[in-house]
Amino acid sequence: MRKLLNLTAKLSRSLKRLLFSPRIKTFHAPNLVSLGPTYGGWRFLDDPSLHGCCIVSAGLDEDGSFDVEFARRYKARVCSHDPTLRAIARLELLVRRLGKSDTAAYLSTGSQPYKAYELTRIAESQIELVPDALTNRDGIVLLHALPDPHHVSYSTLNFQNSYARTGKWIEVPSIDVASLFQSITPPGITLLKLGIEGAETLVVPRLPASGVPSLD
Repeated sequence: MRKLLNLTAKLSRSLKRLLFSPRIKTFHAPNLVSLGPTYGGWRFLDDPSLHGCCIVSAGLDEDGSFDVEFARRYKARVCSHDPTLRAIARLELLVRRLGKSDTAAYLSTGSQPYKAYELTRIAESQIELVPDALTNRDGIVLLHALPDPHHVSYSTLNFQNSYARTGKWIEVPSIDVASLFQSITPPGITLLKLGIEGAETLVVPRLPASGVPSLD
């Protein structure tokens, strides 16, 4: 009897999935580009407008591979937004190493060795560090450390700590994404990459009027 009940329950779940699951269609994109390592890399559609453009990369942590590879591939200007000290130190060192070739491979972690970056044919003017948090308002915000002390990331929403103010946090300057769009010179951002630990839910609703394609 128990086996029959279990079988009936399985059949019921399978029927519900068949009837009510969303219909997801996939398609092959021949112009899909992947930059960075398998862990921490980003994918987007290639487009002629990306060459020589300006992009915003929010959330650097200790992996600047996407920023470096994008700047090099497209001769683009990359504005890297991250207010955490380890991310700032990482990008400042990368800028000082511009012109050097890579002599090591990427790791399968969120922290890449300096020697893994191919830093030739990148001008210092192509990489700009902006030490603030990209959010939905200008001012000061709290960034909460994640529960795992080995992680360098911080969270504005603190969702991984169940929104309780426990552990470590830091106060950092923040910029509203709308204010950012207005401050970019020359006007216009071609691509926006968001890796900001849940704060995408604050930033994305501000984007529809901007017309900026985003990676999150």
